[in-house]
Amino acid sequence: MIFNTIRHKGCAFFAWLGVAGLFGHPAFAGEVHPVPETYDEVEVETVTGGPRLLFSDSPESVYEKGILFRGVADGDTRLFLHHLNETKETLKIAVLLRPVSEGTFITWGLRGIGTPNRNYFEAARESQRHYFEGYVKNRSFMVRPDYKTYRHERHSAGNQYAPDYYNIYANRSLAVTHLNPGEFVEGLSLAKNSRFLGTRVRPQELLTGMFDFRTRGPVEVLVLIMGPKDDAVAFAGAAKELPMDEHPLRGIYEHGDLTYFVKKPVQVLPGQTAGLTMGVSDDPLFLKGKDPMSGTETVDYGNYGVIYHVVYDLDPSAGDEPLSLSYNPWGGNFAGTGLIAGREEKIVGIPPAREVFGEQDKRETILKLTPSQDGIRQEFLWSPPGASNLPLRIFWTKDVPERNVPVKSSRDGEEPGRMRAAFERFKAERDGVPM
Repeated sequence: MIFNTIRHKGCAFFAWLGVAGLFGHPAFAGEVHPVPETYDEVEVETVTGGPRLLFSDSPESVYEKGILFRGVADGDTRLFLHHLNETKETLKIAVLLRPVSEGTFITWGLRGIGTPNRNYFEAARESQRHYFEGYVKNRSFMVRPDYKTYRHERHSAGNQYAPDYYNIYANRSLAVTHLNPGEFVEGLSLAKNSRFLGTRVRPQELLTGMFDFRTRGPVEVLVLIMGPKDDAVAFAGAAKELPMDEHPLRGIYEHGDLTYFVKKPVQVLPGQTAGLTMGVSDDPLFLKGKDPMSGTETVDYGNYGVIYHVVYDLDPSAGDEPLSLSYNPWGGNFAGTGLIAGREEKIVGIPPAREVFGEQDKRETILKLTPSQDGIRQEFLWSPPGASNLPLRIFWTKDVPERNVPVKSSRDGEEPGRMRAAFERFKAERDGVPM
């Protein structure tokens, strides 16, 4: 988010948090290479699922006190919030959850809330690092689907079947809050019936993050920005609802998880590359929903708050030479965190060793994988945080020592350089340059 001048509304911001310390093959982390002139886009099947997403972002830059979001959660839910204090005074942001009518239980799942920060990349990285650390901590409760199992389950259950990643709620050690009618809990601190809590945000600081929770029955959710000494309950009853800004993304969206199943094992020869492009400007997978405060239909351009799962197999028949997993910030500046789940779980910094990476014609190595050490089944998780740019591409490559080795497409009848041509069209459209 933190939008620059954007000629196409689909070029929404997105960042994915960087984490110090890369696992796997750290000697190769951060290697920078040109994006290959040609490569094969892997064939995938996509499926949406997961919790309902409450997205509090618009207004992103806040110039007055008020109610930033008001909606209702019922069942599995994820809240993503992203707000910048543009006033000249310190304010506090609080998330108020209270039963709509009858009492309720709220079970708290994965959480990633950043410290308010004037460095937007740092704020985003911190929040996602915390979220994925929780994912690793609770991994024994998380489902690890593969494409074959998914196809079998979908055949049995029908086309509406989607992987359920949230067996985490079977973990009896998770925090649970019981609320009677008239009671409330502040979602950032989990403090119950404390009217004066909230997170202080100084001028020009950004508060960003997300957390998952499960309710038993409908719960009203409010995101408030108010004075440091304001009573949250009294404020919620008297404050005005703030309208969306020029980027109307605020809304309630179904299915906060998106899975890309790569249909065939990833196999590339030395000097060849396979790739996957996500989040192009007209991506039909951007969520569609409605702003609960104004009733306006909205689109989550950038899929902020969505967890992406890229599920693929390494091909053991291709040998045990390391396969490089790299990323390309096709849309510009990018900073975030990802999670690699194979034989072990590895939190990876994106970029690995710097604050931000924005060379659109370069790719940077995240880590290298081998079937014998890292396992055949792999899952790459990431989420678009709000301080960077889409689209994003990931590549699987077996590099050769020689430089500038031409890479030819293996798809018959397709024009070489098709992705390079797409990149040039994308830049021209973004910059308003006629082709």
